[in-house]
Amino acid sequence: NCTIKKNEHHLKDLIQMPVTNWQQNIYNDFEIPVFKAHPEIVAIKSTLIDEGALFASMSGTGSTVYGIFERNSTPLLKFPTDYFLKWV
Repeated sequence: NCTIKKNEHHLKDLIQMPVTNWQQNIYNDFEIPVFKAHPEIVAIKSTLIDEGALFASMSGTGSTVYGIFERNSTPLLKFPTDYFLKWV
């Protein structure tokens, strides 16, 4: 479900680049209809990016929204208490 943004590189090449380049070049094309139907998912992704995620995306068809952060960073994520968070 990942699509390449505005360039002609293949995804297998893009993921070899530094993670800091991913947000500008890779996205899940299923995010478009899901975000329209569920704006709260956009808010989750935006929060991850605003708090320093190097890359944030919706997984597959949207069972998860995740962020990749620098090692040893401690983002201050203030989601509603009923949101499920798991740090791995």
